[in-house]
Amino acid sequence: TVSAADAVEVTPAPTRSPESYTLLKQAQSILIGGFPGELSLSFLHRNSNSDKLIMESLKKNLDEKGGRNSVLHNCAVVSHAYLNAGTTNDTFLRDHLDWMRKASNWAKFSATTSLGVLHAGHTTEAMTLLEPYLPQAPSTSAAGGYAEGGSLYALGLIHGQNSAISSSKQVEVSSFLREHLRTNHANEVISHGAALGVGLVNMGTGSMEVVNELKELLYTDSAVAGEAAGLAIGMVLVGTVGDGTSSDPATAEERKEILGELKNYARETQHEKIIRGVSMGLALMCYGCEENADVLIEEMRSDRDPVLRYGAAYALSLAYCGTGSNKAIRMLLHTAVSDVNDDVRMAAVIGLAFVLFKTPGWVPQLVRLLLESFNPHVRYASCMAVGIAMSGSGDAESIAMLEPMLDDMTDYVRQGALLATSMIYMQQSDASCGKK
Repeated sequence: TVSAADAVEVTPAPTRSPESYTLLKQAQSILIGGFPGELSLSFLHRNSNSDKLIMESLKKNLDEKGGRNSVLHNCAVVSHAYLNAGTTNDTFLRDHLDWMRKASNWAKFSATTSLGVLHAGHTTEAMTLLEPYLPQAPSTSAAGGYAEGGSLYALGLIHGQNSAISSSKQVEVSSFLREHLRTNHANEVISHGAALGVGLVNMGTGSMEVVNELKELLYTDSAVAGEAAGLAIGMVLVGTVGDGTSSDPATAEERKEILGELKNYARETQHEKIIRGVSMGLALMCYGCEENADVLIEEMRSDRDPVLRYGAAYALSLAYCGTGSNKAIRMLLHTAVSDVNDDVRMAAVIGLAFVLFKTPGWVPQLVRLLLESFNPHVRYASCMAVGIAMSGSGDAESIAMLEPMLDDMTDYVRQGALLATSMIYMQQSDASCGKK
């Protein structure tokens, strides 16, 4: 029996009309059901103006040169991916499958991965499209696996952490990739692709369960797989350094432990690839943290290992990304002219573009003198900084700055100048850019 004092009046739940239920379903579809992604994909597919003749002409020129240059072949495949990114337009590849199959080893990995760039956001057909390449069973062989690893990376690119992608699809693909991550430690190429895919799908989630699985791969001490694992941990924990806002103190403590373990492992391992992967992972963890990341950045900047100092330059530029911080600019410029390692100096100059990307007009002025540096790595980085900052602007002054670098005596400086010029001319019409 229930006394009158204990009795609680229960209000019956209001009944929803069919119209309100429909509206609720539509709102759910927009917020977490992937509807914006479907609209974006449909728009890109319908309005794609990519010229198929560009690729046909490129292929013809490569064939006339004998078609045996794997570097040029790989560049053509990557160019095709950029030309049709997100449009699902893979007609050229389907028409020239034999030409595509010329790729071998890591070029085959890149060629398969390019399908992820073409079909980015095409979640409904992703598994069907990549089925011929996906690993069918856990690999027990250390050899091969380039197409399989590339397909797992492609899955990550298609389902990358994006509010426009259906959350249920992301969970499903994350489980699939994590299964291959756990069962393919024997093959470092497949593990490499699986780790990058897992990192992309779980980017910014801060899931410690995923991080621990990636850490297991890192501790196998495989150079190729470990590099990807370090990067992937950074993707999952992006922007968490010094983050005291975690609702769970245990999680915050666990993240601190991971940070310490990564720093120690980077100093203990003999593999430069792993050190590079871990240092870039640490840089990603600093993203947007500003002063909260200063202690970690200073620790990395003062390390004897140049690869960790290389990571420190990116950590600094990502921590202060878009802020225009005078302190960050001063530190990057100091590193650019004083560090004894060329790669560190290069990273510091490129980092300027990230710190100043919201005020891009400052970058060409800042690196103008560095373009005349005696060090080719600094000249290359200066070109890339201008390209990144002024990307898609068609800025004539920046193009004029880069023009002399197209005749530089060092090959990779000329490469940087060409890349930067193409970035500035992105999505610019011939009419708006007379010299294009």
